[in-house]
Amino acid sequence: MSISDSTGLVPRKRPRDRKKTILSTATRLFIARGYHQVSMADIADAVGVTPTALYRHYRNKEELLEQTLLTAARGVSDTLVACDPAPEVMLRTLAKVALSARGVHPLLRREVRHLHPAHQRAIAEAVVSSVRALSRTVRAMRPELAASQARFLAWCIAWVMGSISYHRADIPDAECEQLLAQIARDVVNALPVTVPYPLLIAEGDAERLAEADASGVRSEELIAAATRLFAEQGYAGTTIEDVAARAGMVGPSIYHYFPRKSDLLKVVLDRCARWIDGYTSRAVSESGAPEDTVRSIMRYYAEFSVAHPGLIAVAATEPMHLAREGKASRSRDIQRDGVTSWATLLQYSKTGMTRAEARLRVIAATTVVNNSVLRRPFGAGRADDLTAVGLRILGI
Repeated sequence: MSISDSTGLVPRKRPRDRKKTILSTATRLFIARGYHQVSMADIADAVGVTPTALYRHYRNKEELLEQTLLTAARGVSDTLVACDPAPEVMLRTLAKVALSARGVHPLLRREVRHLHPAHQRAIAEAVVSSVRALSRTVRAMRPELAASQARFLAWCIAWVMGSISYHRADIPDAECEQLLAQIARDVVNALPVTVPYPLLIAEGDAERLAEADASGVRSEELIAAATRLFAEQGYAGTTIEDVAARAGMVGPSIYHYFPRKSDLLKVVLDRCARWIDGYTSRAVSESGAPEDTVRSIMRYYAEFSVAHPGLIAVAATEPMHLAREGKASRSRDIQRDGVTSWATLLQYSKTGMTRAEARLRVIAATTVVNNSVLRRPFGAGRADDLTAVGLRILGI
């Protein structure tokens, strides 16, 4: 007689897909809260298992993050490599994959640096494999392009697709898929830039803005050090002592300037948002028709981002930490208002364009610029290329 016969209890069977369920749950939590704010206990609780059961499937949280990003990256790569190479099919397939993987792009951009270098390389190889497939598509559409131009445009298309993770407007998936594919086709025709765009940010302009913000030489040194460190290793991976050391400050004197690390992040984010808002206001005052204003905003954003990649990196990846700590910051409000204003101008300039489409296009353009300057050397000295790509994304 078995134990179940004698006790009347039927042994519980372990679900066959539990490991997959754990991974999908961890992915959802990482996207919603951020990697550092999710514990193994949180994941076990969300799945409905004990921590002991969770550890039977995954050794630690880093393995879950690695599998989340690697599974997503290889999924895209395998799909594109196996896809019909016809450009229209390739771009529609990529758009469909992007919609099904919403949320993964910001997770990859924000958290991959926390993985072991070997795992980062494996994920990078999968991503690069996808970009190579896209490069072949770009070359098929524009055989006259140099290999470097085709590769850059392929990255831009990948970032356009990833930008859907930041867009919350209610657009039906079929319509969104078609729109993303159309934007990708337009991006393919963005290069080369035959006539350089006029510079809008004068030499020394950024320094004058910094001087207007300055609260003392030592404070500025700490802000500059914090910006570089937050951009390089993330807010969670940086201590306030790291900032002091980078600025050449010994002992606890940093606390006289910034009592908490979050105070530094707030200053960096507010400064970036305020400067971008200032340039946007300048574009509005200097231009006439809505389309001219949109062109100027795009140019200002490209120039500013290339000149200040550290600020852009922090603004693109770290604001969630400030919100979590309950710090009052206007940076998110300024960014949101900026997107709304830009989308409104774009909608006015393009007959028949909906507000939702205008927002999607603006978010796609800024996402491409942000990722380009983060992925140096693509961003270095590419203000003209980024302006041209951005205008194509905006439909101008």
